[in-house]
Amino acid sequence: MLAAGSPVNVALVQGQAIGELARFTLQNPTGSEVSITSLGFNRIGVSNDEALVNVYLYEGATRLTDSASVSNTAFNFNDSSGVIKIPAGGSKTISVRADIKSSGVSGQQIGASLVSVGTTATLDTSVKLPIVGGIQTISAATLATVDFNSSTSPSASSVDPQNDYVVWQNTASIGNRAVNLETFTLEALGSNDADDVRSFRLYVDGVQIGSAVNQANADDMVVFDLSASPKRLETGGRVIKVVADIVGGSGETMQYSLRRASDIRAVDTELNQPVLATYNSLTAFSARSATSATIASGTVSVTKAASSPNSNVSLNASNVKWATFEMRSSGENVKVTSLNVNAVTSTSVDGL
Repeated sequence: MLAAGSPVNVALVQGQAIGELARFTLQNPTGSEVSITSLGFNRIGVSNDEALVNVYLYEGATRLTDSASVSNTAFNFNDSSGVIKIPAGGSKTISVRADIKSSGVSGQQIGASLVSVGTTATLDTSVKLPIVGGIQTISAATLATVDFNSSTSPSASSVDPQNDYVVWQNTASIGNRAVNLETFTLEALGSNDADDVRSFRLYVDGVQIGSAVNQANADDMVVFDLSASPKRLETGGRVIKVVADIVGGSGETMQYSLRRASDIRAVDTELNQPVLATYNSLTAFSARSATSATIASGTVSVTKAASSPNSNVSLNASNVKWATFEMRSSGENVKVTSLNVNAVTSTSVDGL
């Protein structure tokens, strides 16, 4: 069905990113999970195909699909394993979003209608297709700009397991006016398992924003959803970085990338529409990727435990506890085969 809050007569802007065309709700009343394997849409309104440069499906802040193109008013999303999976008795709402052509489309009226649904279950007979969304109008205006530079770090080709490692960093130049950062998504491109790298945290100019993301999701995406409390990015250079803890994956590769302009949702504070990110002085966006790095063999760190005693001991005492140490492995399981303990004294060790 057409979802509550699906946009109607919203002013989209030439050259913007991921403008919302329509929103649909899919419900699963059965007792088993249902996979939606295909969704077919038509462009509607007084418009032409070229007005929509890239079209995506989103669930909230999460991009579900790669981009689709529009041909003869139609665009489709297909995945035999499931474009989207709906749990038993549950429902999900998806948004159709598109990048808008940068020129020549002002004044066009555009929207989307759902014309076909492929599913592992039987479509309810009460569903009548097409389900038609509202019409939006494209206008011409000068948007804010978000321009990433050509250098993305880190550039190391190998990395030791460790905490608080910068897995991605770039400087974005904000132009014309401030933007509100609502979502930021990195894609994991390495061979490491999702739980090898954990506790992702997003920083802007050295200050953490939002909550930590435990690990990449099933689609290898690390999604920071700030929509409930967007971060205002003032004009000028803003250093954006993501740090994480590398706790496993020895011998595997690790790499994170801002793959598409749509993976950063930065909304113009005056025009209230997402800005299409660029790079290297407003060049058309291309992926901003850290260097692929191989995770080194496991390591062991040893520290004095907080509970380690620090008081004096009595002469002639027996079974005296001298110290407690904490050993922590990173990268992989580690077997400790020997431990050497040395006594450090002001005279000799004869008294021990």
